[in-house]
Amino acid sequence: MQLPELPAKKIILCATQRCGSTMICEDMRNAGVLGQPEEYFLPWNPAKSDANWPQSLGGIIKRATSENGVFAVKLMANQIGKVDACLAGLEGAPVHTDGKAFPHVQAMFGDAVWVWLRRDDLVRQAISREMATQTGVNHATAKADDKHFAGNLMKGYKADYNQQARFNEHALAAKITAIVEENLLWQRFFHDWGIEPLTLHYEENCKDFPGYLQRLAAFAGIELAGEFAERKMVRLSNARNDEWFEAYTNRIIADASGK
Repeated sequence: MQLPELPAKKIILCATQRCGSTMICEDMRNAGVLGQPEEYFLPWNPAKSDANWPQSLGGIIKRATSENGVFAVKLMANQIGKVDACLAGLEGAPVHTDGKAFPHVQAMFGDAVWVWLRRDDLVRQAISREMATQTGVNHATAKADDKHFAGNLMKGYKADYNQQARFNEHALAAKITAIVEENLLWQRFFHDWGIEPLTLHYEENCKDFPGYLQRLAAFAGIELAGEFAERKMVRLSNARNDEWFEAYTNRIIADASGK
């Protein structure tokens, strides 16, 4: 099965869960010239033996490309292995990999603009993941009638949405380990293929809009207009997140003090 041709201008957002990537996707979509990024590869799984991956990729190209011909997608670290396996064996897939990470993804998107999305505070990222696991809510809009592309969406933010969530130190520790390993996976991929991505940090992005988006556009060689549609997504984190952060870091301090 032959794969469809991708647009000449491609942006791949390299992300980990709860790193602020959905906010960046919304800002890029609102810009109008930076593609229409989303987590399109979520359904890709090599276990689906009857799937038509070239056809699926063709559909992604249509949905992910803005009117000016820029293609943009978000690829999660915990998805890249499955995407690579789905691409393997298709026409044009490389035969010799020399042990390099995810050669089929590199062959498909190698000439893309790579943007690595990171969150410096791994504890808060892990807390955000555990909150999403317990509540089933990943994103929220300010108003109940706001439309949004994100999944697991709470329409109209409610401050008490996570009040039933329970602190679980072991779950947070496991999630921190997973985040570290996912970031190492991206580092290995970039190293193996000589990719020098633009790195965007969540904490800086929150304080520097539209500055961070202008840096992204410049890195991609795209001229960015000065006006953007209003962001509909709002921050989920609240006092409950702060309580968990204090509880987890207090335990670390106690261990370091020998208490």
